Amino acid sequence: MFLTGSVVFCSRLSARWTRHFDVSFEPCVSPYKGYLYANLGGGGPGGQSDGGYAVIEAATGDVLPRHVNTGWGIYQASWGHLRTGRSYVPTTVAGRFVFCGDSGEGFGGKHLSQANFTVVEAKPQGRIVAQNGLPARSNNALAFDEDRIYYRTTTALMCLACTGEEGKAYEAEVNARTLMEDLPTEAPKVVKAVRFIRRTDNPGIQAWLGGAPLRHGHRYRLAEGEYTLLAEMSTDTDLEAEDMCLDFHFLPSADDPKKDVETYRNMMRSMKPYLDRVVKLKPGSDTAKRAREFLAKIQ
Repeated sequence: MFLTGSVVFCSRLSARWTRHFDVSFEPCVSPYKGYLYANLGGGGPGGQSDGGYAVIEAATGDVLPRHVNTGWGIYQASWGHLRTGRSYVPTTVAGRFVFCGDSGEGFGGKHLSQANFTVVEAKPQGRIVAQNGLPARSNNALAFDEDRIYYRTTTALMCLACTGEEGKAYEAEVNARTLMEDLPTEAPKVVKAVRFIRRTDNPGIQAWLGGAPLRHGHRYRLAEGEYTLLAEMSTDTDLEAEDMCLDFHFLPSADDPKKDVETYRNMMRSMKPYLDRVVKLKPGSDTAKRAREFLAKIQ
């Protein structure tokens, strides 16, 4: 070991692994319990667009495939638009959650109306639990002190905290509602293997793969090759905007179809604390009513 200025170097240090990616990590990754959580910029260095969200195994550098929130952009907020701010804000892990943000400033210095922040569970298949708009512009990580969050813009310093019991009830409702938007309503069917998942309840949406009709939650075993996917949507003026889109995807399945069912049950059990909380703190809300329906499926 030798000392140069104020930096200590150790001659026995060596790279354990190196991985190269087509997107940029802007500006960092956050380690937590064996994994790295990354807020990605798109299109290579520079972070000029949204590259999504990645969970990386710290021991190997392997990016884990995401099976949850697959229909969400990391900054696809509940008001329905994608953020365009640069992903220059460092991610932060606090209280078993990852906080990802953008700067609220677009390409060429364009000032946006807000900076968008997303809160994700800090685990390999962690789900999005909240999304918020904050005043632009900031390149700083959030700072935490017990139940308070500090956020610094270029012109101001903000302290964020729940406003009593009403604030806690609001937080519980937002968390539960955000989670349930991505939860499958039914357990996967034990059939003989990808699974087809449709996020909308619109009965007017149908899909066929290679001429065979696809059903939500069902498994399909495919031979290697190319397939034609055909989708059809019938619209209705009474439908919500989110139900008037072809919003579906495929999930990988286990070799034993019963494992898919057990995975579903474990996923629902992991959501129980959020669902219990909204039922307790805001029992008369529509979110609590829907949470009770999910809770009834947990055994």
